[in-house]
Amino acid sequence: MPMHPGLVTIPRKSDDAMAAYANLARAPGPARYWLQVGRQALKNGQRDEAVRALRQAVAADPYHTDSLLWLSGLCDDPRESLRLLARVLALDPRNEVAHEGIRWARRRMQGAGRTLAWGANHHDERSRAAARAQPARTPQALQWPAGLADRLYVSQPTYDWLVRFTRTTIVVCLILTCLLSAASVWLLLLPAPDGDDTLVAAASTDAVVEEPALLLEQPETRLPARPRAPSRAEVYEVRAAALMRDVGVTWAKEDWDQSAMLLAQAIAFRPGDALLKRKLMAAYFNAAVNAIDDGELDRALTLFVQALQIAPNDPQVLVERETLANYLKGASLYGQRNWGAAAQVLRKVYASDAGYLDTRGLLYRAYYFQGIDLKENEDWLDALNAFQTALAIDGNGAEAIAELARTQTTIENLQPGALGEKWIDVNLSTQRFRALQGQNLVYSFVTSTGENGRETQPGRYQILDKIPNAYSRYFDLWMPYWMGIYWAGSSEDGIHALPILSSGQMLWSGYLGRRVSFGCVILDTSAAKLIYDWADIGTTVVIHY
Repeated sequence: MPMHPGLVTIPRKSDDAMAAYANLARAPGPARYWLQVGRQALKNGQRDEAVRALRQAVAADPYHTDSLLWLSGLCDDPRESLRLLARVLALDPRNEVAHEGIRWARRRMQGAGRTLAWGANHHDERSRAAARAQPARTPQALQWPAGLADRLYVSQPTYDWLVRFTRTTIVVCLILTCLLSAASVWLLLLPAPDGDDTLVAAASTDAVVEEPALLLEQPETRLPARPRAPSRAEVYEVRAAALMRDVGVTWAKEDWDQSAMLLAQAIAFRPGDALLKRKLMAAYFNAAVNAIDDGELDRALTLFVQALQIAPNDPQVLVERETLANYLKGASLYGQRNWGAAAQVLRKVYASDAGYLDTRGLLYRAYYFQGIDLKENEDWLDALNAFQTALAIDGNGAEAIAELARTQTTIENLQPGALGEKWIDVNLSTQRFRALQGQNLVYSFVTSTGENGRETQPGRYQILDKIPNAYSRYFDLWMPYWMGIYWAGSSEDGIHALPILSSGQMLWSGYLGRRVSFGCVILDTSAAKLIYDWADIGTTVVIHY
C-alpha cells in the first residue's frame, strides 16, 4: 500500500496477531482493574479520578483497547485523543468505535471551545452544567457521533440496557476468550522451525492509518514491539544453566543426593552432555559411599547400580558394587549360620579390601564357628584347618587358639588312620613296612632298620622333608628318595632306598629284612620310589615293636 509521507505509520499485524492482542486486552489483570475503577468513578461523577484511573490502566497495559477508548473519550486535549485512538486502530483496524471517535475528535478540533467528552457520562451534573454554560451551537455541531452513546457507558439507562444486552452474550464471550487465550499459549509452546519461535509473527508490510488528517501534525507514534519469545532450545539452556548454578552450591556442600537430583534435571534439558552425565555418575558414587558410612547398605547398592547405568564400564564403580554385593551376600549367609558359604563369599571381600566394614570380624567368626560344627561331627582334620584359617585372619582370636589346641590334642590321641588319612606302619620285630590309607593297606615291603647300638627309635612321627637324593658327609654316602622322620642328635634319621657310597658301591643289597642300617628305615630302591611318590610331608609314621 502506498504511504503518505506525512501520515503516522503503525506496524501492521497479522489477523492472528490482532486476535492475540485482543485476547490479551480482555484478560483479567491490572489494566482491567483500573478500567473498572475509572468507569465507577465516572459513574459517580468523579471525572478527574476516572481519568487518573484510566491512565493507570493504559500504563499497566498499553495494548488494552478498552482502556485506550475510555481515556480518549475523557481527554481534554483532542490531540491526545487522536493519539490514543490511533493506537487502538493499530491493534484493531476494524474497531468502529475508534473510527467514530477519530471523526468526533476531528470535529472537536474544528469547533473551538467545545468541551464535551465523547465518551463521558452526559448525565454527570457537572458535565451538564458545563454544556449549558457554552454558547449556543447548531444541533449538528453539538451532536455526538451517531450510535456512540450505545457503545460506551454514558448514562445509567444506557448502562442498564448494556447489562441486559450482555446477559445473553457474556458467557459466549468468556468461553471464546478462554479458547483464544489457550490457543495463543499453545501456539507459543509450539517449536518454531530453525529455533525461531516468536510470540506474535509480525507481517512484513506496514499499515497506514488514513484518518484523521490532523495526525499530520503529530509526531510518529509506534507501539513498543513485543519481545521475541525464546526458542525451546534457548529455554532449555537457560533452565540447565540455572540448575548447574544450584549444583555448584550443593556440590561444594558435598550434598550428593541433592546434586544428583539437580544433575538429573539438567540432563533432561541437555541430554547429549557427556560431562553432565559423568558428573551425575560421580554424584551417585559419592552418595553411595556416604550411604555405606551411614549403614544404608541396600540404598548404597541401588546408587551404585544407578551410577553403572550411566557408566557401565567404570572400573571403580564396578569394584565397589561387587564388593558391597558380596559383603551383603556373605552377611546374609552368616546370619543364616551357613558358615562355610559365608566364609567363601566373605573371603572375596577380604581379598579385595581387608578393612571393608567388619569383614575381618565376620570372616574370622565364620571360620571359627565352622570349626566348632566340624568338631561336633568329629571331622577333626577339617576342624583343625578351620581354626588355623581363623587365626590366619585374626591371630589374637582367643577362642580359635583354645579350640585349635584342643583339636590338635584330640588328633594326636587318635589311632592312626582313624581319620582316613595316609599313614605308615614300621614293625621293628618283623622288619615289615606298610603304607595304609585309613585302615586299607596300599603297599607292604620288607625293610631293614638300625643295627644294635644304632637302633631305629620307636614312636609316632611325621615325614618332615623329602629330598630326591640326600648326601651324608659323615658316612660319605648317597641316600636316594630320602624322607626324614625324626632327629637323632645333630643328624636326621629317615626312610630311603639302599645307600650308595661315593665310590659307587651299593650297601646292604641282599640284606633287607635284617637290622643293618645306621638307624634309618631302608627299602629296596623300587619300593622307596613308590613310597616317595605316594607319601606327603606330614604323613604319620608309626614305628613300634
